[in-house]
Amino acid sequence: MYHRFFNQTSAMCLLEVFWLYQVAQGISEFKPTPTENRECCKNSYNVPKTLLVKFNTDANDETDLLEENLRPRVEAIDGTLDIVSLSGNHITPCIQVKIEVQKWTC
Repeated sequence: MYHRFFNQTSAMCLLEVFWLYQVAQGISEFKPTPTENRECCKNSYNVPKTLLVKFNTDANDETDLLEENLRPRVEAIDGTLDIVSLSGNHITPCIQVKIEVQKWTC
């Protein structure tokens, strides 16, 4: 079970690196297209515990559409699909926040 999860996670990481490379090269349209990705997920998604994160000010958000496509597949494999809403926008996950840490003295 974990082996399959790590294989799918590794594949998604490779796709993300490829997409970032495409953006760096000035490409603004991706292959596969979002529609092609949704169709693929609809037929072959196999992650039993799925968490979708939605940001409250994300103009590019497709969480509802993704849920609509994934939920039947996740339920077919007796999995769970949860959604959380957070404050932020489309680039919030990419931002590094500096946290001030106070030194504790005894």
